[in-house]
Amino acid sequence: MIFTMTSPYISLIFVNYQSALSLSLALKSLFSLERDRTLFEVVVVNNDALESRVLQEMSRLLPFRLIENDANHGFGQGANKAVSAATGTIVGFLNPDTLWQEASLSQLKDFFENQTAPTLLGFRLL
Repeated sequence: MIFTMTSPYISLIFVNYQSALSLSLALKSLFSLERDRTLFEVVVVNNDALESRVLQEMSRLLPFRLIENDANHGFGQGANKAVSAATGTIVGFLNPDTLWQEASLSQLKDFFENQTAPTLLGFRLL
């Protein structure tokens, strides 16, 4: 497959519900290790109105796109909303308590660029 990179290659999606603290740690670990910001984007859908203010402040400090829901519409609907807003060729869904252990998105990009058929890949969770 040949891809042109006019937008980030990878879209990482988080759906938040009562997990702003964990999400903050996850995003800090991700952005501290993944240095090539042209390679990926992060989209966060907030399903928790009580955490809206915290996430808005977080979005001023960390480079992610925040989509606010007026209520908890569940993971599936939140994920679908994020995919509609995502611009990456590859989409990854991550739990808000995911902590990045090493830079790996360039390897992920290389892997998918060498595939000739639709491919699904899961992250290894420790």
